[in-house]
Amino acid sequence: MSEARVLSAPVELTLDLRGTAPDKVLGRLLGALERVSEDVTLVALLRDTPEYASVTSSVYATLRGRGYWSDTSRYPAGVQRLRMGRRRGAPLERRDTETVAEPAYAPAPSVASSDGTVER
Repeated sequence: MSEARVLSAPVELTLDLRGTAPDKVLGRLLGALERVSEDVTLVALLRDTPEYASVTSSVYATLRGRGYWSDTSRYPAGVQRLRMGRRRGAPLERRDTETVAEPAYAPAPSVASSDGTVER
């Protein structure tokens, strides 16, 4: 009888975002990260142009804040390769798209006294 072996080869998933508008990059990256398991490394390909400079800095800050690691490298022909994944042992912080509405502020009820003055 043959015995099954568990391989520990790294798994990388490539997400090509070179044709994505700058304002949609962060949402697509976070959506993809939430859908892959913690042992998968997501590799995103982005354009290396000035309009994406602020996008990549926002991506780095958001990933750090949510417990992900990331690194980047540049390729010729205007492409950035961004690798990211969940830190081992770090819990996944899911962001719900629906926000819970806070109750509206209601001031304390007024009580009118017998002489006509209002007490709070």
